[in-house]
Amino acid sequence: MTLDTEAVTVTEGSCVRVLPTVVRTMEAKTDMQYICVQAKEGSLVQFGMGDAELC
Repeated sequence: MTLDTEAVTVTEGSCVRVLPTVVRTMEAKTDMQYICVQAKEGSLVQFGMGDAELC
């Protein structure tokens, strides 16, 4: 994954937060599945990491 001009390694179990202003690209050399959760920036202030279930 590239965020603006920075290459970021994404592996199984990775979680990446990307600001709306960041240019992003994704490329997979193997089969890759991902989930994209999208919300308006700053709109979920009532939630925190305690609300998440990481698997």
